[in-house]
Amino acid sequence: MGRAMTYRDLVRNGTAEEDLRRHLASGDMEATTIRIPRNLKDAITEEADLKGISFSAQLRMCAIDALVEKVR
Repeated sequence: MGRAMTYRDLVRNGTAEEDLRRHLASGDMEATTIRIPRNLKDAITEEADLKGISFSAQLRMCAIDALVEKVR
C-alpha cells in the first residue's frame, strides 16, 4: 500500500483546482487550537454569521482559498 498523496504532491502533479479543493476538504476532522488576535477572531465570526456558517467552516474556507490561490 503506497503513501497518501500530500498537498505538495498534488501541486507538483498539476492537479486541477476542483480536485485540489476536494482533497483539502476531505479527511478526518482534527481538533486544533490556534492563537489569533481577538479582533481577527471577531471579524471571522462576523463574516461567518453573515454567511450563515460556523466560525470553523469560515476558517477552513479561507485556508483552502489561500492554498489554492497560491498554486494558480
